[in-house]
Amino acid sequence: MTVRTATHRTANVARWACRILGVLFVATSPIVVFSADTPSRWHTLLHFVTGLVALYAGFRGGAKVFCLVFGGGYLVFGALGLVLGDPAADRMWHVGPLHLMTGDHLFHVVLGAVVLAAGVVTRGRATG
Repeated sequence: MTVRTATHRTANVARWACRILGVLFVATSPIVVFSADTPSRWHTLLHFVTGLVALYAGFRGGAKVFCLVFGGGYLVFGALGLVLGDPAADRMWHVGPLHLMTGDHLFHVVLGAVVLAAGVVTRGRATG
């Protein structure tokens, strides 16, 4: 009889977070790019590439590191957008070719917090 501990249950959280995030980003990016109302193709391309990296981390290894780096980065990036974005223009923030607004910032904060949490609660290396 195998006894599953809390450590065993949390060992795969980052791996599954990467897999789910990767599938969602890779699957939805082409739909967004080819829709008529695409706010920023560069932003969508960035999410597509992030999805590919997440899939690699989720299946091949490095999921915990990906979750910590990606989650922390997106959380900070979203918070900066809320602070630095132009309050008169829906918190519009121009970062290179990216044009981000309040909805983008909130999405990045929430996504970053969830993915960062997945990395924090994951025990061990969370290899693929």
